[in-house]
Amino acid sequence: MKYKPYLISFVIILFTILFIYLERKNTLKIEKVIDCSKIDRLLFSKLDSLVSKNRFNRQYYEVIVYYNSGCNNSYVLNYNTKYQLLRLSSDPCSGFSGYAKISKVELSKIADSNIKIENFYQSYNREHPKDYGILPTRACNPSLLDIIFD
Repeated sequence: MKYKPYLISFVIILFTILFIYLERKNTLKIEKVIDCSKIDRLLFSKLDSLVSKNRFNRQYYEVIVYYNSGCNNSYVLNYNTKYQLLRLSSDPCSGFSGYAKISKVELSKIADSNIKIENFYQSYNREHPKDYGILPTRACNPSLLDIIFD
């Protein structure tokens, strides 16, 4: 029984680490892009995959690719499930420049299409998040991101 306090401390630390790990599963950073001509489709499909699975019932999901990924562009696609709002940033730490009110079904259709990010906001209505308050993102905190190579 003299090990019981240590065991309890270990279990608490283990669950804390697990919670932090699972909490981050709504943000995905693409570290290396092999084919930059397909970056639009890649971003939309990865975001749709996160939103569709929705395992952790998060308020938002996002996919991020930075300049150092091998492409000349930097993007953040952020989808807020509560407001069904898709946000786009081409400069992650400067805020979002594009907004579109779309459903999860519409997001899936977009992910299946070959639409370019530049053309996306010409095809969908823009909606500025005026009444939504502060919407969460991890775009400016790279240390918290899950990294994938694609």
